[in-house]
Amino acid sequence: MRYSLTRFTATTATSSLTCEVACEVACEVTRLAGQLNLHYVLTGDLAQIDWPMDDPTPARRMQLWEQTCFEAFLRQPDGPAYIETNASPSGHWQCFTFSNYRTDMLVATAPTLQVLDSAVSQARAEISVQVNLADWLAPTEALLLGLAAVIQTKAGDRLYYALLHIDDKPDFHHRDSHTLLIP
Repeated sequence: MRYSLTRFTATTATSSLTCEVACEVACEVTRLAGQLNLHYVLTGDLAQIDWPMDDPTPARRMQLWEQTCFEAFLRQPDGPAYIETNASPSGHWQCFTFSNYRTDMLVATAPTLQVLDSAVSQARAEISVQVNLADWLAPTEALLLGLAAVIQTKAGDRLYYALLHIDDKPDFHHRDSHTLLIP
C-alpha cells in the first residue's frame, strides 16, 4: 500500500524550518514473511534537492540523517522498544535499537537492511529499501511502523516528512507517530 508523508511546517515565526522548496514524499510498503520492503518516492522541485550520489561500496554509516535520508521506525504493538532504520540514496544505511523513547540507543545487529536501488531525475527521485526482519520478528507478528524522510536542499535547509507530526518540532521517534499497523 502507498502512504503519503506530510511535511513538517514551523509553528513559530522564529523557526528556521520555513524553506520554500516544493516536494512531496510517499512510500509504498509491502511485507513478505520476514522482509519489509519500502519504496520511497520524492517528487517536486528536485533541482534544489541535495541527492547523495550512489556509492559503489555501501556500508553502515552514522549520522545519515544529516543529509537526505529515508527512515522507518519499527516496533511491536505492545512494547516500548523500537528500531530506527536509516537509508541514504548513496546506498549507506544504519539501524539502531532503543529500549524506550530515545533511551539506550545501540547500533542494531538485527534487523538489517539493504538499499536495493536509488534513482533521481528532474522531477522524481526514488529509493527502494529492504529490511530483513527475520532475526528480529517472527513472520506472523504484527508490526507498528512510522515512516519519515529528511530531505536536504542544496542551500543546506532540511525538510522533514512523516506519516504524522505530533509535536511542535519534527520528532520521528515519538511513539504516537508510529501509526501504521503491518500485519
